[in-house]
Amino acid sequence: MTSKKNSVSIVYLSIGSGHQVAAEALAEALQLQAPKLDIHTFDPFSQLIDPGILEKFQSASITLTPGLYDSVWRRGTPGNFFERIIELDLLQDTMTKKFQAYESQVVIATHVLPCAISLAIKQDAGLVENVYGVITDFGLHTYWPLSGMDGYFVGHDSLRNLFHYRRMDVKNVYVTGIPIRPSFAKLSGRVHKRSKRLNVLFVVGGIRSGGYRELRLDIFNVLDVLNAFSKENLHLTIVTGNQRKLMQQIKDHTSDLQLDVTVLGFVKTMHELMNQHDILISKPGGVTVAEAMAVGLPIIVLRAGPGQERANTDFLARHGAAVSGESPTNVYEIIQHCLTDPLYLKHLKNNASILGFSQSAQTIAQIVLQKVYNKA
Repeated sequence: MTSKKNSVSIVYLSIGSGHQVAAEALAEALQLQAPKLDIHTFDPFSQLIDPGILEKFQSASITLTPGLYDSVWRRGTPGNFFERIIELDLLQDTMTKKFQAYESQVVIATHVLPCAISLAIKQDAGLVENVYGVITDFGLHTYWPLSGMDGYFVGHDSLRNLFHYRRMDVKNVYVTGIPIRPSFAKLSGRVHKRSKRLNVLFVVGGIRSGGYRELRLDIFNVLDVLNAFSKENLHLTIVTGNQRKLMQQIKDHTSDLQLDVTVLGFVKTMHELMNQHDILISKPGGVTVAEAMAVGLPIIVLRAGPGQERANTDFLARHGAAVSGESPTNVYEIIQHCLTDPLYLKHLKNNASILGFSQSAQTIAQIVLQKVYNKA
């Protein structure tokens, strides 16, 4: 070991909510296992690029040019564009200054861009000693893998197989699950007691709105079709995240419905909330999927977008842990099926449970601590 202090930087990019949530989950798990470890969790480019602009750009790309977005995700950009971004002095200098200030030995990245730049800094300047990448979806875009990484953490065996397919040595690819908050592990073994009515969780936002922007009309249409169910048969909980305007719009809309509904904003106890429900209606973000699987909560997938959302949906479909909710009518029919056929719902839940890693963040933390600091 060098004379540096024990310092870990966990870096993410503020596109959607998942990269940040995964990074914060890792920071929490590391701090629990190594209280004296100096941990810094940050988006290295937040002062260079307004996260709101990135979010709007991604949303516009998904909505206006879904085919192009999907092609870039799966096949990459033409003309080595990604490599040119990595080589930009402004981005490398920004991250180098952060690592110098924090005396970072280890970098864990939950997004490929800061991961690639961290790796370049390690290889060119030797400033950091170890760089780890966390894949926060259940598919592998073309920018992975990167040569020279100290390790990868993935959500399922199938991703490890994809690394092998891309001629990557898989000895440092660890199947840990996508990192979710340590609080999910507290629910391990706890069985949710089913009530007579179906408890449905509807997530329409998180830290940032991200891919939910194009769903605004669908949200209200889904509420209208679910209004056909009596309060004795269905309870709906809606989570709007940090979207206060949307939260008020939903409250106004549901005030005229007979639907038994609870509307919440940003929720810090998502593990408890998911464990109290029978099925989830949501976009298929990687971290949301990982959280749901950890508590055996199957998903009704709302209009999956291109790229990572399509990959996550395909993954869930292959394993029987989700059902397509491409239209409000589809959502209604699935809810009706769950009400009339409890064995159908039980089958979905069992499939979801098989995919769950409730201690994913703790497992990643343990591997990093053992490999870098020789701590058990």
